[in-house]
Amino acid sequence: MREIDKNTLEEWVATRATESETLEFKAILPDREGKHEFLKDVSAMSNANGGVIVYGISENAGQAQTILAIKTESSDHAIRRLDQCMEGGIEPRLTGIKFKEISVEEGYVLVVTVPRSFTGPHRVIFNAKNNFYLRSHSHIAEYSYTQLREAFTLRAHAEDKIRAWKAERLLKIKAEHTPVPLRKVPKYVIHVLPLISFSVNSRIDPAIVDERNRVMLLGQVRSFRANYNLDGLVIAAGGDKHNHLKYAQLFRNGALEVTGFAGSINDGKNIFLFFALLA
Repeated sequence: MREIDKNTLEEWVATRATESETLEFKAILPDREGKHEFLKDVSAMSNANGGVIVYGISENAGQAQTILAIKTESSDHAIRRLDQCMEGGIEPRLTGIKFKEISVEEGYVLVVTVPRSFTGPHRVIFNAKNNFYLRSHSHIAEYSYTQLREAFTLRAHAEDKIRAWKAERLLKIKAEHTPVPLRKVPKYVIHVLPLISFSVNSRIDPAIVDERNRVMLLGQVRSFRANYNLDGLVIAAGGDKHNHLKYAQLFRNGALEVTGFAGSINDGKNIFLFFALLA
């Protein structure tokens, strides 16, 4: 989602933006009686695809209506209060929650950004309630038995897929089945593998990688060539089209592989492997 600012809020109201699986409007901040509802909303989003909860915009039938500036407490106090509420009310503990104050009129709107979590599923533990919630479309429901079982095995399955994918890629590199021909020299391999790429049917458009980002993928190079292949986008540098020094392959699921010349070595091996797992 794009950066949310005052213009975004005004646009939502003007266009009567509709709540969705990843967007929810709330007229006021949760008070003492509203703690459970807050925990329910946050945990349900984290258990689904993440999203944004906007406090300070009223809604009617799920559509944004009016900006209602929050004036009842300072934003610092509200953020501390809600953060403390999550610390003791959600298990396992959520990380990555971001709060943003947007000044409007004589008050502010509070935007709470909830990332999708891969350490869950998370449950609400508040007032003797121990429930798992999931957000679907603009509604929240308790997990079914099947959904809960699948959620608990999501990360494990993703990690298994990553191990298998990585092993397959290394075999292909050793067999010189690479996206572009490489020099027959010792090589390094860097894999950057987002968990989400292997836990859901994730797809990205390689065309979104602009020229500046393509240079970043390969590091400092004088020139490079970029082409699309069946796997996504491949960027190569050094030598000629039959003899490259290195390449970066951006796969359509968001995984990244960078392989190239590693320099001289003394231990007889011909591949250095670097592996990054991103949640």
